[in-house]
Amino acid sequence: MLQEILRIWIELGRQPTTTDIKNGLSKYPRNRFSSVFGSWKNTLKSFVEWANSEGINAPKPNKKERNLGRKTSRDINLRLRFKIMHRDNFKCRICGKAPANDPTVELHVDHIVSWAKGGETELENLQTLCSKCNLGKGDLL
Repeated sequence: MLQEILRIWIELGRQPTTTDIKNGLSKYPRNRFSSVFGSWKNTLKSFVEWANSEGINAPKPNKKERNLGRKTSRDINLRLRFKIMHRDNFKCRICGKAPANDPTVELHVDHIVSWAKGGETELENLQTLCSKCNLGKGDLL
């Protein structure tokens, strides 16, 4: 079972979580780890002890998974999304369109300084845009 955790860790490039196990990445079901080791936390402790005794070094992080010194995640959670739209009065900051006036308008929450260019996911770097303005701007701004 510990070999299976190592395999998943290498595949993911990070420590596996119970959600990873639940989502079918393991050949063993999630509850099997808990029944053998007592809990997921104990499973990981046993894995570390085993890996150390076998001289196995921690797998290198997957480059896609690394945060590269960022303070925030790229994803905008629902609470923050609502705060941004409320701050912007549920209107596009560029053209002023709003779903209240035109039901075909779809609002997006957008990074002002793009994530790819180092922008963080925080209140000051997010804005409400309609789908046309957001998809039309690309990397122009």
